[in-house]
Amino acid sequence: MGLIPTPLFAFPEKVWGYRSVEKEALDLRGFGNSSDQGASLEGNFDKNGNSGFTAMIGNGSGNKPIANKYLEYYLSVHKRFFDKKLNVELMMDYKRLNTEQERILFRTFGSYELPNFRFGVEISPNSFDQTVKIGTESQVVQTKPFLGSTFAAAKLHKNSLVICTLGLPESGYKL
Repeated sequence: MGLIPTPLFAFPEKVWGYRSVEKEALDLRGFGNSSDQGASLEGNFDKNGNSGFTAMIGNGSGNKPIANKYLEYYLSVHKRFFDKKLNVELMMDYKRLNTEQERILFRTFGSYELPNFRFGVEISPNSFDQTVKIGTESQVVQTKPFLGSTFAAAKLHKNSLVICTLGLPESGYKL
């Protein structure tokens, strides 16, 4: 309980690494907070820690004061295969913004790791309600941004690392 990390970016960033070079796609586009004020429950489905979950309820305002009465709900489920070389995560985040608007984030993340090489793919179809002004009137419009990104990192020499990231252009924001 308290100000704690959210599951929005936690699992991919453990594998992705080098956040200073490129952020995880949802983080890069500002679709959530890396920490929030709330309560979290984490656990493993097996004793080796190869599969687990994180469930969290937060106030949705990160480390800022509470902005409204609506809570944010997070759920992440992950599984590691083949001696933790293949990693898969499914994540969902729901937040009601006000009486008329909500935001739903989904993410599927997969990665494969070897001693000197790792790569991963992230797919994130989302749903946002946005208020737009059409003429003199405001109207709530549902947008469906789709994010996708991939990365690869290779250790070519003991003191060098090559990182390559590629992201799809944002889609779904056009009215």
